[in-house]
Amino acid sequence: MKKLSLTTIIIVLALLGLGGMVFYRVVPKTPDDAKILAGVKEQLSSKQIEQKDEYYKAIGERIKELKDNKTDNDTNALVYIAVFYNNLGQKDLALDYYTRALAQNPTNRMGLDNLAHLYEDRQQWEKAEETYLKLLAAYPDNINGYRSLAYLYQYHFPNGETKILKIFEKGLGVTNNNADLLSWLIQYYQDTARPEKAVPFSQVLAAQLNAAGKSGAPKTEGSPMRVEVK
Repeated sequence: MKKLSLTTIIIVLALLGLGGMVFYRVVPKTPDDAKILAGVKEQLSSKQIEQKDEYYKAIGERIKELKDNKTDNDTNALVYIAVFYNNLGQKDLALDYYTRALAQNPTNRMGLDNLAHLYEDRQQWEKAEETYLKLLAAYPDNINGYRSLAYLYQYHFPNGETKILKIFEKGLGVTNNNADLLSWLIQYYQDTARPEKAVPFSQVLAAQLNAAGKSGAPKTEGSPMRVEVK
C-alpha cells in the first residue's frame, strides 16, 4: 500500500473540514428537543395555566414535526412554539422561533402578523412597520394588517398621518373600498377633530350600505366608486 505524504494528508483533512463547514451551513441544526421540553416544563410549572399536560404534549408533538423527514410542517411547528412562548411572556424565545419560522417561509401569514405584534410589544416600532409591510406585500387584501399598521403610524411615528394616507390609498384600491378601512378613516378624522375630511369616505360607505339593502350590513368589498385619500 502506497504511503500518503504529509502534504497529501493535510490537503485531504482541509477538504473534509471545508465540506463539513458547508454541510453545517446548509443543513439547519435540529433543535435540542430535550432542552426545549425541559424549558417548557419549567415555564409551565411557574405559571397558573390550566391543562398544563396538554400544553406540554402539544409542544412535544411540534418538536417531533421538526425532527421528522417532512419539511412542509416545520414552519407551522416553529410558529406554534413561538406562540406558546409569547403567551408565557417569554418574548426573546418567541422572537427566536418566529425568526426561524420566517427564515424557512418568509410569507407565512401567522408568523408575519404575530411577529409584527411582538415587535410592538417590545416597542421596536420600525421593525414592526417593516414586518407589517412584508405582511401586506404578501397578502394585500389583509384588512387587519392595514388597520394595525395605521394604529402603529398614528401613535408611534411623527409623520404618522402621511404614512397612514399612503398605505390606505393602496389598501382602498386593492380591496375596492373595503368598508372596514373606510370606517377606520372616518373614525380617524373624527377623533382628530377634522370631520369635514371624513365626508368623502362617509359618502362612499353610505353608498355601500344602500347597495347592501336595509339589512345594514355593508359588503366586504365596497362599491367601485373611487375615493381620493388626501
